Amino acid sequence: MPALPNIPNVIKAQVHYQVGSDTTAMTVHHFRYSGTPPDSSSCLLLAQEILSKAVPLAAHMDTSSGLTAVTVTDLSTNLGGQNTFTGTTMGTASGGTLSAGTAFLCNLQIARRYRGGKPRNYFPFGTTLNLSGRTQWIGAFHDSVQTDLVAFFNSCVGLSGGGTSLIAHCSVGYHDKNAPGGILSSPHVDTITGYKCSMHVASQRRRNQT
Repeated sequence: MPALPNIPNVIKAQVHYQVGSDTTAMTVHHFRYSGTPPDSSSCLLLAQEILSKAVPLAAHMDTSSGLTAVTVTDLSTNLGGQNTFTGTTMGTASGGTLSAGTAFLCNLQIARRYRGGKPRNYFPFGTTLNLSGRTQWIGAFHDSVQTDLVAFFNSCVGLSGGGTSLIAHCSVGYHDKNAPGGILSSPHVDTITGYKCSMHVASQRRRNQT
């Protein structure tokens, strides 16, 4: 499989989770940056800062799950800096555990219009006490998570490590069925303009396979 194209002035931040016994769950986020491309040391500083901003999200996870680490990668070159900061914060939400594949969906809004799936994240949030029936979240839970997610994303903008400063939350799109091999030579990079979390319980079925 060919390497993905480089993207100047963008980092990838992978937030890692423990979901019960599964330690491979993650959400992936992208941010534009200004200043110098981050080296390994700068990536470590950014990862530490992002993880610290994510800590309040653990309040929406059951007590057998939690945040474990953040990995930051500079996408500007194939040799861009990369590093992981590790620090576990276990969930504090009361209630019974949900299936590993149960997820809270946050849709990321962008200005560009196109046919096909829009950027989104699936978070391992919620317990049995947060459900309204089998398919919907309780309104108060939904609103609380959305508030905390927006606060998390907003708090990441302005973080700095070394000579690198994060200036905008963005999405990255590599794929287009009309491009050679299905991969764009110049990926789409769109600034996130808003957030719309779903009231419906979502699923990440691959998390049920671990």
